[in-house]
Amino acid sequence: MNDKKIAVIVHNASGNFSADFVRALWNLDVPEGYALKVLPVSGEKYRAYDSAMRESDARYKIYLSENAVILNANLLSDILKIFQSDEKIGVIGMSGAVEISTHGVVLNSANRCGKINQNDWSGVDADFREVDAVDGWFIATQYDIPWRHDIFSDDYFGETAQCIEFKRRGYKCVVANQIEPWLALTVENFSIDDPSRLKFLEEYSADIYPLVSVIIPTFNRPKYFKEALESVLNQTYRHFEIVISDDGTNDETEQLIQPYLEKYPCIKYFRNRGFTSHDNWNFLRAYNNPDAEYVNWLLDDDYGIRANWSS
Repeated sequence: MNDKKIAVIVHNASGNFSADFVRALWNLDVPEGYALKVLPVSGEKYRAYDSAMRESDARYKIYLSENAVILNANLLSDILKIFQSDEKIGVIGMSGAVEISTHGVVLNSANRCGKINQNDWSGVDADFREVDAVDGWFIATQYDIPWRHDIFSDDYFGETAQCIEFKRRGYKCVVANQIEPWLALTVENFSIDDPSRLKFLEEYSADIYPLVSVIIPTFNRPKYFKEALESVLNQTYRHFEIVISDDGTNDETEQLIQPYLEKYPCIKYFRNRGFTSHDNWNFLRAYNNPDAEYVNWLLDDDYGIRANWSS
């Protein structure tokens, strides 16, 4: 990798860059001793990003939406200052989610910072603030990590996934504290595809959300138990384990649960023949997973209602 090179990778979906976009790019102040190269790419966005990343030997890369206009000519110097202050910083954004809400959409998360939407630094006096993920229209990196084009193609969630991939490898994602905004968006329409959102939650929930233990005692009610079990599996919140203690006097629930055990490794099933109801409850009360931050009891004749992710 060449420590003195900066690559700006722009996904050119429309086929034409605006005059303002081109003018702002070439008006950037390139720090002394550094070389800047602009790499337009097309096709499936995350596959194109990944190909350009692999082909460029620039250490510093900026993935930029064609709908962004650069406002601050000192953008490159500001980025380099942040990266060079901490080698563990992998990603810099202009805005993002301090914590990604459980629906998985960074832009709609409640706890955000930066120059888009809520600009809440809560008294932080620093050049940057660590976040779960940055908004995808501007991502600067100082390390190369493969883009997940095996899961996402052109929608909103590939950039969020990229931030989590950096965090999986021990790097930080940060939002810069810009006195003057670096960029502005000319178009603020984002493609938020629900199947991709669910793929993101399946892949990354364990990285960003606390583990919940769902405890289900059951006794001779396989029909109701099945509804209770499936109500948990259908929740939009994906980082959970299900712990079941069955003290039934027949094998109906044990037979019912088998295909679920094969499909869902998060289910722990205990067949406790001969238990009294007190034994069954005490057995589950004694269960303690130190990795679980929360415990939720669900009776076998109750069910959870699936959350509306957009709320």
